[in-house]
Amino acid sequence: MTRREGEYTIRLYELAEFYVEIWYLQRINKVLRVEVVNIAEIMHQYEPEININDIFS
Repeated sequence: MTRREGEYTIRLYELAEFYVEIWYLQRINKVLRVEVVNIAEIMHQYEPEININDIFS
């Protein structure tokens, strides 16, 4: 999933048994941060991107 914070595009990835956020700054075309995160603590930041409409159709 993806979210934006200021100038950063932040992507969430699942790797094996943990989650990682990649912080990317497009204007300089660089990854500036890679951070292992606790999914329970950050999931609320990705909720607007979750769409379950397909489940009900």
